[in-house]
Amino acid sequence: MPESAKEKARTHLDQARACLEAGKHRDAVAHYTKAIQLAPHDADARFERGNAHAEDGDYDAAIADYSEAIARDPNFARAYCRRGVANRRRGELDAAIADYTKAIALNPNVADTLIGRGNAYADKGEFDRAIADFTKAIDLNPGAAIAYTNRGYTWRDKGDLDDAIADFTKAIEFEPDDAMAYADRGLFNLEKGDIEHAIADYTKSLTLNPHNSDLYYNRGNAYVDKGEVERAILDYHKAIALDPNNAKANYNRAFAYHGMGDADRAIADYTKFIAFSPKDGVAYANRGRAREMKGDTERAIADYKKALEIDPTNEDAKESLMRLGTIP
Repeated sequence: MPESAKEKARTHLDQARACLEAGKHRDAVAHYTKAIQLAPHDADARFERGNAHAEDGDYDAAIADYSEAIARDPNFARAYCRRGVANRRRGELDAAIADYTKAIALNPNVADTLIGRGNAYADKGEFDRAIADFTKAIDLNPGAAIAYTNRGYTWRDKGDLDDAIADFTKAIEFEPDDAMAYADRGLFNLEKGDIEHAIADYTKSLTLNPHNSDLYYNRGNAYVDKGEVERAILDYHKAIALDPNNAKANYNRAFAYHGMGDADRAIADYTKFIAFSPKDGVAYANRGRAREMKGDTERAIADYKKALEIDPTNEDAKESLMRLGTIP
């Protein structure tokens, strides 16, 4: 190849990498394409263009480039690994596992590849294989917090909350400022019935990420489970203030008000929730009960009827209508 062509290809590669770093994925693809036209046998250029396609969400094009790179270099472990990532994103789990397995055979000492295959196994429901891969990744890189968190999720999916919590605790040791690690451990503690530790985890997560509506919602749920309904309502207030479209926070606040006997506020929140989810028959039935609590029998009956229209099997709505002397 003439020297000038090599230099032009190198220039386009440099420009492509700069574009990719700046988040200009399509511009990067254009420069990689020019480099490939000048150096058609360059496996690395095709691999990097595949990465640019993947960053842009075009996994079909990414897979095509990784496959071309592999055709030019059959021992290109990173290309197999990245093709595995793209296949997993497309939901092609068997293909992803095969790619990761080939990459591991070529280079067995890369923790990230084992984590990738573990994720694909977990997605497929093969939890024991996933855990084995995450464990091998930890053996290779004991400080890999993501291996602990992903293994933790898998333990939880297997129903082993103690091991899940232990793994998240280890991950937090390595990344103590990871707000979502505290939040997820809080969820696992809540599922385990350890409400105090769940609240502590959500509180720590909120100190690190105070503008997350879902965190306030989740801590509110924990306070409900603890029987501290007024504190739960305060958290639902904050969740809704941060995200007025947080429908589940509106619903749970309605339920909390309802339990406290505050029918007016419960009705208002049920109404907001119904605006978000107009096909939710249970919400209509609950608003009907709140209206009945207030003595508004006519509107309560209308809500119960609407609940039955949406879901004819709603026994609560049927029983309420019969109790009010209206045959459904």
